[in-house]
Amino acid sequence: MKRLFSVAFIALALLIMNGQKVSAQTDEVLAVIGNVVSIEDVPDGEELSLYNSQKTYKIYYSVLVNLNVKEVAYGNYANDSITFYCKIAFANYKLQNYDNILCFLKKIDDGKYVADALGNSYFDVYEDNNMGWVAAAFSGENYLPYTYTTNKKELSLSPGQGVDAKYFKERLSLKPEYSQIPSYKLELDNAYTFSDDLAIPKYGYPVSYLVDYIIDKYFVKHTNISTDNGQKIGAVGTYSPVSTVNERIKNKLKTPDKTDLGLSVEWGSFNLGATKPEEFGGYYAWGEIEQKAVYTPENYRWVNRTENILTKYVVKEEEQPIVTNIEVNGVITSVIELYDPILPTKGEIDGKTVLESSDDAATFYLGKGWRTPTAEEIQELIDNCEWTLHKRNGEINGYIAKSKINGQTIFFPFAGWWSSNGRFGTDQNVQLESYYMSSTLSTVHIDASLALRLRDPKFENERDIFIDTESRCEGISIRPVYDPSLVSLAEKYKDSEFLHVDIEPNTTPNFTEEENIIIGKALSRIDLRYTKDGLYDLSHLSAADLNMSEELFNHIKSGFEYTNTLRGRGLQKK
Repeated sequence: MKRLFSVAFIALALLIMNGQKVSAQTDEVLAVIGNVVSIEDVPDGEELSLYNSQKTYKIYYSVLVNLNVKEVAYGNYANDSITFYCKIAFANYKLQNYDNILCFLKKIDDGKYVADALGNSYFDVYEDNNMGWVAAAFSGENYLPYTYTTNKKELSLSPGQGVDAKYFKERLSLKPEYSQIPSYKLELDNAYTFSDDLAIPKYGYPVSYLVDYIIDKYFVKHTNISTDNGQKIGAVGTYSPVSTVNERIKNKLKTPDKTDLGLSVEWGSFNLGATKPEEFGGYYAWGEIEQKAVYTPENYRWVNRTENILTKYVVKEEEQPIVTNIEVNGVITSVIELYDPILPTKGEIDGKTVLESSDDAATFYLGKGWRTPTAEEIQELIDNCEWTLHKRNGEINGYIAKSKINGQTIFFPFAGWWSSNGRFGTDQNVQLESYYMSSTLSTVHIDASLALRLRDPKFENERDIFIDTESRCEGISIRPVYDPSLVSLAEKYKDSEFLHVDIEPNTTPNFTEEENIIIGKALSRIDLRYTKDGLYDLSHLSAADLNMSEELFNHIKSGFEYTNTLRGRGLQKK
C-alpha cells in the first residue's frame, strides 16, 4: 500500500513539474584552438569599451586576427573561423610563430571579441596522437610547474610539430627566471628536442588543465560566467568543463583490471587516471569529473559564490561553529567545538547524499559498471582485508590490502592530495598518506565527503587506516569499483520496448491516456533506493540503463526530486 501511494505521489509531482533547463557555458569568454589565417593592421587603432569589476575603460587595438577554429576548448562558439582584436605587442609575435594556437578571448557588448589577458592570451599547442590537444612545458613561454610536472606524459606527435627554435630560445632568454636559474634550464633541455629549425616538445599535458588555470586566474575575475549547472559565479571563480578534450581523454584512459576480493563489489587494480598500481593517477574534487590546475573553495563546481551557497548535494544547513570560553590557569581561551567549514554552509536542501552517476568521474571515464565506491564499501574493504605497508618496485610507498576471504591483493600508493595550499602527503620526511574518495557525503559536515584515509604509522598517528571526512573541494584519488548490478540492469531492458514521450519544455504536461501508460511502464522499471533520511535516490540509474529517452527519464527524475523537496521540508519542520 505504501508503495502504491508513493508512485501516485510521484505521478502527481510529474504533472506539476516541468523539465528544468541546465544552462550551458556562456560565450562571454572563449578558449579556441586553431591556426592564424590572416593578420590585418587597423591603421588608426580601434577604440573598444571594456569592463572590469571596478570600471569601464577604453583601449586601442591595432590588429585584427582571423583564426581558423579547429576546436572550442571553453565556452560556446559554432563557426569555423573567428576574428578578434588585439595589440600585437601583447601577443609578442606569438601569432606568427605558433602553428596551432590556443587563444583566450573575451566578448564585449557589441559582439566583438578581444584578446584581453595581455601575455596570457596565446599558447602554442600540439595535437598528440593519443591525448588530443596538449600543451608543453613552456607553452606560451610560460612555465606552470604544478600543472606540467603533475600531469605530463610522453608525447606522440606527427612530424613537423614544434615552434621555431631560434624565436623560442630568444624569447626565453629575455626572461631572467629561465635564463639565470639552473633548474629551469635543465627542465627546458629535458622537455624539448632541438633541431636546426624546431623546438619539439617531448612531454606535455591535456589542454584542459591549462584552460582551467588561465580561466581561473585571468578571466573569471572580470566576467560573470554561467557554469554548466546554471549558477552565476561572478568575480571569484568557476568550474570549467572542457567537454571536447574530455571526450578524447575518456577514450584513451586505461581501464583497471577487476580484482575479486570476495566483497560486494570488485575493486580496480589501480587508481583512476593511472596505468599501473604504483602510479598515483588523477586527482578529483568530489562531484567533479575533471582535474584542475588548482583546487580551491572558489572554483568548486557546486558553489554559487555570488550568493555564497551550495547548489547541489545539500543535506542540511550546518549550524555555525560554537565558541566556548574555557579558563586555564587564569587564562581564557576560546575553543571551537564544531567543524569549521571551508565551503558555504547554506543552500537549498535536496537530500542527495550519494554521487549521481553524471557527477562520478569513475563512471564518466570508465563507463557502465564502474563508479566511485560508497563509504559502506570502503568500510567493508577495511574490515575484510589485512593491511601491510609495502614499497612497490622499491620506491613507491603504500599499503597492500589482502583479502581475508580469498587472499587476493590490491595496492594503494600514498598518492597524497591537493588543497588550495598545494600538495600534501607525499613527503617522506614530513608525512606519507592519502585520501581515497567515496561517493558518500558526510551527514555531519555539510561541506565534506567521506573518504578512505591511509597513513604511514611511523609518524605516530592515532589511526592509520580509517574513514575520515575531507572537504569536497580538495583534489584526491579515486580507486574505482566495478558493480555488476549496474550493467545487468541495462542487460535486463536492452531487448524491451524503447520508451519515449514528447515533453515540451517550460509547459505543464497534459498527457494522453496512451502517454500515461508509457509513463507507467517507465515507472515500473525504476529500482528505487532511499537515502538514510528516507528520500528517493535515483543516482544509480540512467536513461540508457532503463532503455528510455533522456527526455522521459529526466521528467520522471524531476518528479522524484520534487517529492524529495516536499518531504525534505517536512523533515526540516520536525
